[in-house]
Amino acid sequence: MARAARLLLRSCPLCGSEWVARCEREALAQPHENVAVRCGSCGTWRRVLTNRWAADAYERGLERDRGRMAGMLERFDRDQMARAARLFSAALERDLVDAGDFAVARPGYARADH
Repeated sequence: MARAARLLLRSCPLCGSEWVARCEREALAQPHENVAVRCGSCGTWRRVLTNRWAADAYERGLERDRGRMAGMLERFDRDQMARAARLFSAALERDLVDAGDFAVARPGYARADH
């Protein structure tokens, strides 16, 4: 039952996607658990009867995947910020932008370029 239960937890039987997330976990008579999962691709909700060990292993896998995704997002953000800084620096070097481009228009204040 453990291998079949793990496979049911990790993939959607409807569309075959592996983008399945746990939404709810209910303990039943030992060692069984009822796990509600949702497919991120097709949106299908279902309940899977499994054992505690398979559910725990699934949870550990989800946490590991969340950590990987967080790391990927952090690297992506860092790369995007570095790219934006390079572009901004190049624009400053070519005099495409200057401090006046960032001035806030306020009534009663004189701007240097007017």
